[in-house]
Amino acid sequence: MCMSNLLEVDLTNKDISRLFNKIVIDKKNGCWNWTGTKDPGGYGGIMLKGKRESIHRVVYAWLIQSIPRNKGKNIPQLDHLCKNRACCNPLHLELVSFKENILRGVSPSALHARKIYCKNGHRLPNKYTLVNKNGKRERICLTCRRKYEREYMRKYRLSHRN
Repeated sequence: MCMSNLLEVDLTNKDISRLFNKIVIDKKNGCWNWTGTKDPGGYGGIMLKGKRESIHRVVYAWLIQSIPRNKGKNIPQLDHLCKNRACCNPLHLELVSFKENILRGVSPSALHARKIYCKNGHRLPNKYTLVNKNGKRERICLTCRRKYEREYMRKYRLSHRN
């Protein structure tokens, strides 16, 4: 990976003072809550060397290790283990793959991926098993898939009678 694609942080004493003046440590859960500006998603941000950076990324890169700067499915991301987007405690952050970060979340796709039974109570397979009429892949249990295919073939035969 090219060095320019890494977020490497070398903070001055002034930067450190400015940074920690906007952090409140929660004694109950250990979160370092950012009280400065936040983006619409709830992630804290700071201007550093004329560039806006996410505070959790800055603290992680400063205290733990340099991290990839770009975004994408093949670029590791920081996951908030505490699920608090305003937290910048590096011990609450883990560098994981894009897929792992999504699956650990609470988005509809993450919730769907965690399902183990279909709406009719049958065990779901681990992989997508059917392409629906809109071209999207679906997880469907074998019992419901066979029922769907029987119904489809019955309708097909009825529509193609002479």
